Amino acid sequence: GETPIWDLRSSQIHHDYKTNTIRHENVRMHVIGLPIIFMPWVAHPDPSVDRRSGILMPTFKFSEDLGTVVKTPVFVLVDETSDVEFIPNMTANRGNVLETRYRQLWDKTDLDASIYAGNVSTFEKNREFVSAADLKMNSTIRNNWKVNLNFKRSSQDTFLRRYGLNSNTALKSEFTGSKTTNNSFYNVEFSEVQNLTDTSAEKNSPRIAPSITFEETRKGFIKDQKLTTKMQANHVSNDLGHDIARWNIKQTAVTAHETSLGMIDSEIGYLGSFYQINKRNDGFTKTGFVARSNLHTSVRWRQYYNYSVNQKSLIIEPKIKLTYIGGDAKNNDIPNRDSADFRIDSANMFLTNRFQGYDYVLPGARADIGLSAFTNSELLGSLHGFAGVSRRHSGEVPSGLSTGTDTDLSDYVATISAEKDNLYAFSWSGRLNSTSSNLDESRTKLSTKLQNARFTIAHTQLTQNYFTSADSDLEEASISISQ
Repeated sequence: GETPIWDLRSSQIHHDYKTNTIRHENVRMHVIGLPIIFMPWVAHPDPSVDRRSGILMPTFKFSEDLGTVVKTPVFVLVDETSDVEFIPNMTANRGNVLETRYRQLWDKTDLDASIYAGNVSTFEKNREFVSAADLKMNSTIRNNWKVNLNFKRSSQDTFLRRYGLNSNTALKSEFTGSKTTNNSFYNVEFSEVQNLTDTSAEKNSPRIAPSITFEETRKGFIKDQKLTTKMQANHVSNDLGHDIARWNIKQTAVTAHETSLGMIDSEIGYLGSFYQINKRNDGFTKTGFVARSNLHTSVRWRQYYNYSVNQKSLIIEPKIKLTYIGGDAKNNDIPNRDSADFRIDSANMFLTNRFQGYDYVLPGARADIGLSAFTNSELLGSLHGFAGVSRRHSGEVPSGLSTGTDTDLSDYVATISAEKDNLYAFSWSGRLNSTSSNLDESRTKLSTKLQNARFTIAHTQLTQNYFTSADSDLEEASISISQ
């Protein structure tokens, strides 16, 4: 009983079974019941045809900068495993670009290549010849190695985004080879990034030549123990003024014991790192060779408690983890290029090394405590909650641990979520200042579905404690509707 927003109507329809073509006569396009476009005829293959050469659906766009933009793709079927598509992008104000796309499929290899060429207006010239390439090739070779080639390059840094051809602000070309077995992983990568936004002398266009990774998991030395070995070697240059070669080896033995008091997991391992720093641009001057070794050990206890409340199951899981990381930090000697900053939350609180990566290591001892709860309700659906805190006993203070003056105790972290079928979904996460008990961070999201529309309300609040240059708290709220 619904009326479509738009529809196509024709006076006659002919089906040619010899050519498998359907032809519509006197086609009118109606929008909200009003005829907008008239076409004498429209022909297209019937559903029995997979692919056929011809003109594809044109696209019209209007822009204050480009004027009227018309795209009329022409599809050419070469054979059963290859085709070519010509897509002229014609603008009223800024010139034209031709995109040529070629696809080829082999037994274990596929190729998808696009070439862009045109004479258009850029921010440097009124008319300038520009070109770009986007090539992807995937293949499976001997011994189940997967090889991927991805080549992206542009002769000019703005025309792809300006003409709606590629919205990325950086183009990454890479060649990778990877292999996965039941207990091991191999990966080799060569890559280079073309930055399309930074015009300074120190462009962020890192080049990796190469990055080699090996990871293996096998049985440990005792019962119920798993030994994981990770080795990596890479060389990155032109990374915001950095040129670094790095070799790492990390071994970790994890043992799990199930006792009457709960599950006890123990972990012990080491990280060995060797750096050759040829150039750096992070405020420090030390270059040359740097070696670092770190030991880490941890013990975690957790237990499940199941209660019945109104014939519904309530599961509570307390957990405690004691972690110690020894050795030298050498964070002033080693540039941090792969370990992002963090703010403590329920996801990283129980990680042994919260700064994921190899470059940044923070030795010290700490205790992490958390409590999770889960239940089901006929009225509210599935409910989940978590609360936790971390206390430092030795070592330096991570910058993302707490915004208060108590450097040993982290902020209190909590999350609450509720979801019922396809009716609604609610989530909240926050951080409570351990010194002042103020709510320094909160993120709230509520999504619900009414008939065929979905409504989403989101709210984020951060106090100025997180920002050294902020004069006040920061807050954002949004409402979105999708149909």
